[in-house]
Amino acid sequence: MEWQPIETAPKDGTRILIYFPASCVRCRGIRVEESVFIGHWHQPGNPQQIGFWTGWGSSRRTATHWMPLPKSPTDEEL
Repeated sequence: MEWQPIETAPKDGTRILIYFPASCVRCRGIRVEESVFIGHWHQPGNPQQIGFWTGWGSSRRTATHWMPLPKSPTDEEL
């Protein structure tokens, strides 16, 4: 599997790996390290609001790449 541009990611609620590069949070000088989360596209109920990529701890930062989740292990592998 290779990282793909976020623009090509599914926006149907499918859970994927999402890459967030290092960034400065809201220009307050707080540095956030790069990270990868399992997440999905979230579109608020109000269609006038902009949707965003979200994952546990992602804090609505700008995602740049994505990758499909790998298959779960089989019973024999556990």
